[in-house]
Amino acid sequence: MTDKQIIVLRKVIALLKADSTFKFVGWFPDDLNKGGQNYPYLLIRDGNEDVTTSSGSRTDTLMIIEVWLYTNINVNRIDAVLTIQNKISTILLKNQSLYNTCVQIEPVFIDKGGDSEDIDLRSPGYYYPVTVRRLDFTVQIYDER
Repeated sequence: MTDKQIIVLRKVIALLKADSTFKFVGWFPDDLNKGGQNYPYLLIRDGNEDVTTSSGSRTDTLMIIEVWLYTNINVNRIDAVLTIQNKISTILLKNQSLYNTCVQIEPVFIDKGGDSEDIDLRSPGYYYPVTVRRLDFTVQIYDER
């Protein structure tokens, strides 16, 4: 099998880095402390995978990709965060195969978390002045052995 998962993850990072909206794009949790005050920034995490073997030697992988959004917008916060959130989806869904790196990418869940006074960058939520959201996408990958 080839390492198609990392190819897909690198494509996601490249597409998001190409947009000047995001001041930093890196890996979750490895780059958690590298975003600093460079808001808005994104961290990408490879989530769970469901792998099955189909016809012959082909494997079908359904992988979750988590896109973590960090922003410090506090004026019209909900409107602004939704705009950024929709921009992420627009970038990733512009080409359903992520330019031939996967079969299909689809949004599945957005975790907005709760409210707290204690900042926890590993949990979605509103921590004045930081908003953290996790956008989950499923990616379908076919791989030949």
